[in-house]
Amino acid sequence: MLFIISGFFLLDMEHNRDEAIEAKGIAEKNFESGDYEGAIRFAVKARSLFPLEGISQMITTFSIYLASTMKIAGQNNWYSILSVPMSVDDETLEKQHKKLVREIRPGRNKTVGAYGAFSLIQKAWAVLSNKQRRASYDQWLLQQEIPQHSASSGASSS
Repeated sequence: MLFIISGFFLLDMEHNRDEAIEAKGIAEKNFESGDYEGAIRFAVKARSLFPLEGISQMITTFSIYLASTMKIAGQNNWYSILSVPMSVDDETLEKQHKKLVREIRPGRNKTVGAYGAFSLIQKAWAVLSNKQRRASYDQWLLQQEIPQHSASSGASSS
């Protein structure tokens, strides 16, 4: 009886593996067409079905691309790309950068888009790891988020 249960389990695992491979393929196609949200959704589905090699790296890669689409005044939000808040301390920022580099490094990550994601991480790090550049970037960022009201936008008298 144990063998039969085990046999069903193996059949189910193979079925899940095939579905995961299919979902991963759809994720790659979505990524290549610029649908980063769809790519992430299918990569997460693949991961939930079967632990395919490199699937977590794929999700991280696609997430970095999605973050790069969330522009502020037409510019990349470097905090978003590194998945940290603007208030992040230097130590946490460095840990997050190292974590992403380990996961995304193109030599180890065979995911489509790994090189571009790695480049975005390095550009973000170049700005945020330098105290002067970060202070200047933060000042610019804060200016972009302050709503610009004209003098005539006050309450009208009726």
